[in-house]
Amino acid sequence: MRFCYYAFILFITSYHHNMKSNFHLIIWQEGKIFIGRIMENNVSSFGKTEEACIENTKEALDLFLENEKKIQETTIKFPRLLEISYQHA
Repeated sequence: MRFCYYAFILFITSYHHNMKSNFHLIIWQEGKIFIGRIMENNVSSFGKTEEACIENTKEALDLFLENEKKIQETTIKFPRLLEISYQHA
């Protein structure tokens, strides 16, 4: 697999439900595909071009923010904190 030798960061603005938010998008190339990831929340997407990657990642961010709003509106009654054991092989 051939990796690109550069990555760059874009500053994007989202207007989700008339609320302006700013995010940092890092883009890199893996083979013929461009990968984009929002630094603040790890939302990611890809595209065949840098422009397609940017647009696809903005769309993924919008879907993430829609779902995040639904999660925040959920009321959790009587939450419990449990300790669990895990042994990695």
